[in-house]
Amino acid sequence: MTIEVALLVSFLSAAFSIYFGLKNSRHTDTEDIERRAAESAKTNAKLDSISSTVNDIKYDITATRKDVQALNERLVETEASCKSAHKRIDRLERRDDRHEE
Repeated sequence: MTIEVALLVSFLSAAFSIYFGLKNSRHTDTEDIERRAAESAKTNAKLDSISSTVNDIKYDITATRKDVQALNERLVETEASCKSAHKRIDRLERRDDRHEE
């Protein structure tokens, strides 16, 4: 009878150990899933922020390119005007040199 009680206590002890072990494992799995979901949400939020920043930078670069193109066009016009002005100045200097002689 003593052996039967000892076996019964051992069996119950093993059964409870297995039950609580599995229950704790499920609880740990749930916590792990929740932790991973929170980390994933943070990562997605950061990626969205980076994407928004990259789009802003692209917009700024496009605007800067347009400004540079406009400046290039003005530079070409200014150079042409300057060249024309130099020709007129040279003609005036030649005319002035002829009158001085």
